[in-house]
Amino acid sequence: MNRKLLPTILLLFSLLATAAGTAQTSPIQATVDRTTIAPDETVTLTVVVVDDSAQQPRPLLPRLDGLAVVDLDIATDVNLDSAGQIHTRVTYTYLLQPRRAGALTIPPVSVTIDGQTYKTAPIAIQVTEGGGQPAPDTTEPPPGLVLPPAIDSGEVFVEARVEPSAPFVGQQVVYTVRLFQPRQAYRDFQYFPPEFTGFDPLDLPMRQYNVDTADRSYLVTELKTILFPHQPGDITITPGQVALAPDATSAPVALSPEAVTVRVQPLPGNPPPDFSGAVGQYSIKAWFDPPTVEVNRPATLYVAVTGTGNLRALPELNWPELADWTAYNSLTSLTTTTQNDTLTGRRMYERVMVPSRIGEFVLPPVSLVYFDPQTGHYETIRTDSLTIQVEPAVSGVPTSIAALPTATPLPAGVPARPTADVGLSAWAELLGYLFGVVGTAARWLFIGLCGLLPLAAVVVVGGRWLWQNRHLWLTRIQTAFREALAEARRAETAPAPVDGPAEEPLAHPAQTIHPVLAGAMHRSADNYKAVILALNTYLSDLLETPVNGLTRRELALRLLRRGLEESLVSRVVACLEQSELARYGPLADDAGWDLMVEADDLLFELDRATGGQEEERSSS
Repeated sequence: MNRKLLPTILLLFSLLATAAGTAQTSPIQATVDRTTIAPDETVTLTVVVVDDSAQQPRPLLPRLDGLAVVDLDIATDVNLDSAGQIHTRVTYTYLLQPRRAGALTIPPVSVTIDGQTYKTAPIAIQVTEGGGQPAPDTTEPPPGLVLPPAIDSGEVFVEARVEPSAPFVGQQVVYTVRLFQPRQAYRDFQYFPPEFTGFDPLDLPMRQYNVDTADRSYLVTELKTILFPHQPGDITITPGQVALAPDATSAPVALSPEAVTVRVQPLPGNPPPDFSGAVGQYSIKAWFDPPTVEVNRPATLYVAVTGTGNLRALPELNWPELADWTAYNSLTSLTTTTQNDTLTGRRMYERVMVPSRIGEFVLPPVSLVYFDPQTGHYETIRTDSLTIQVEPAVSGVPTSIAALPTATPLPAGVPARPTADVGLSAWAELLGYLFGVVGTAARWLFIGLCGLLPLAAVVVVGGRWLWQNRHLWLTRIQTAFREALAEARRAETAPAPVDGPAEEPLAHPAQTIHPVLAGAMHRSADNYKAVILALNTYLSDLLETPVNGLTRRELALRLLRRGLEESLVSRVVACLEQSELARYGPLADDAGWDLMVEADDLLFELDRATGGQEEERSSS
């Protein structure tokens, strides 16, 4: 190789590594579940923000041209690692509905962390064309609909209304734009909504219905937006625009409704001391899982707030203090829906709690103070007190990889007999480590002989790698050697077989650890992280899409749509959840090996359910 090319090659590798590192360390990512949709379909936009702080950064979704947000789920995961470092992961799942056909673009989504702004790449969405005049609509008009005087003109027109017109701060308001078109003269249109300055907006799905007059039939298109006002005072909503497409006999037309003024009332004075701005109608419930916990082992306090109102802006709860317990605010999640043009849903708070003393504890109620605009009063809701029993830690849990199942359990009453290959697994592991060292060095030598790098560089880099990793390899080799000797001693001292009828020897399974889990174990020495890596890798391949940014609800729905049984999906989600929580909690006695066993079982059960690995397992 020409030595003059070496600096160029090294520079190229450096640039590629830098680019890859930059892409991997970007704190914000945005993905969609599809890029081509029909006018009556929706697209799911998932935005994931990761930050090493407890600030829970909120991404800024720009103004969407031709797309409306009709639903939103938020999942916030705040973890504390063993070094005291906080890690926050926020997942926003937006459900978008098109407002017009053609090529649309989701602009870059941005987030600001420590004064620096990061942006995602724009995403192109193609909305296929609809067909001409709409099909007859059987949807009934809303009850109490008052037809405007302009309907007698027989022309196309648009109106805007707001209800209620004098809300309190934080109370839900519905802004409605109605487009009236004679059915025989229907034209496609584009809707450009107002800015809604001073409000927190959320679009509702578009609705169409028929209205008949004495001599004409109208198709009415309703475009509604839920608004939550931020400050008291008169706020005028500058009208948006409805642009009608041209047809064979008419030029394009732009229509705008009249401006609407909302008179926002301030909240009553003298609120309770614990009031933090919640407005709506809510209920609260708490439970502890498990109700009986071992000392120094994590358990989870769940608190669910359900009701109507701006659950996205719901404040932190009033958590009671509990002596001899350490608490971590680990996760909040949000699920919303709209019923009768009202935003409803549930916000889930999860708090990991670790007891440091044995005994019976009573967890005081968790409370939330909110203002009810229907009654005009402040209300306080509380959970029931919870009784928690803390027991001594159970000893004898597995602490090494030998705890993983290595053979099929014996039926009751069948005597265990030593097999011919006792101890071979540990010796094979020892040889595997030795061959791994030799193989790695051989790969470096092979690369050098092929001319990709000078032989001198191979020796230097390979020797440096071996020296830097000497402690890791020596430790693994020593551990494997000790386990091999221990297995050999157990084989020598094993009792003789019990006399009795001859039985067929029990066959050892050819493969005791799922290959995906084995690969994850090589990538991470942390058992909890290995479980997460293995399940995420498997599920990403199964669903043919990355699952890291999915909320638990979305992951479960996709697995159910894939045809998996609900019980299996629940186990998968629970295993992921327990691994994520345990990874940043106090060190467990079993170091995560129980979850490793559960993950191994789950992967093989997923194989059987999907047919992915069944043939490979049976043949091996």
